[in-house]
Amino acid sequence: MNMKNLIRSEKAASEALSFLMMLGILLASGAGIFIAGKPLIESSQRSIHFLEMDQSFMLLAQNLDKVGYDRGPVRVTELKEKGGTISVVQSSMMTVDGIPFSMGSLEYTYENKTVAYENGGIWTKYPNGAVIVTGKPRITIGNVTTIPVIELMGDDSIGGEGLFRVSAKSYSSTIFPILPSGSTVRLSIKSNYYSGWADYLSEEGAVISIDDANQTVNANITANTVNVYRNQVLVNIL
Repeated sequence: MNMKNLIRSEKAASEALSFLMMLGILLASGAGIFIAGKPLIESSQRSIHFLEMDQSFMLLAQNLDKVGYDRGPVRVTELKEKGGTISVVQSSMMTVDGIPFSMGSLEYTYENKTVAYENGGIWTKYPNGAVIVTGKPRITIGNVTTIPVIELMGDDSIGGEGLFRVSAKSYSSTIFPILPSGSTVRLSIKSNYYSGWADYLSEEGAVISIDDANQTVNANITANTVNVYRNQVLVNIL
């Protein structure tokens, strides 16, 4: 091998070695970026899933409203779960002029965040306790005040991943006319989403007070007549 060929050979070997070193650096950097960014990617995916479920509850609420308010036929809503738990929870109560009415709620809980359907409203609760109302109930306040109560019946609960269906069927409907002894009716709501209820009732013109210890909002409503429409809905999670 002459000197010229030797120089070319050494130059080629040097270039190949430089390329391999650069490739190694790039691969190592890429792996480091992936490892460092993986938790952020997974966190974003979880946040997106919860937002998707929050949007899915809008469709679910429409179907529950059709059965609860309009006494429509059986409605089935299909949702996709990627972890978390969906349950029918029997812990909420509304009291109108001393008369108690169970409400119940359908809740999806995922990583300390919850989206729920309760008495016609959609309530999103965050880890810091803040509650956002993304779908409003149908209470109408005036001289003749109308208070619908959708009582969700059942105790089903499903967790994990996959498709599931929520079936809603009308069970019974009853009207309770209430004639206040004075011009003011006292409305109390005990709920995991009481702070959201407080915001809603205040916007509707009620004078409210909040009992944080008992997760209750109390409202004074000026009315001559109050009609409570209780609609019981049987809910199954399949």
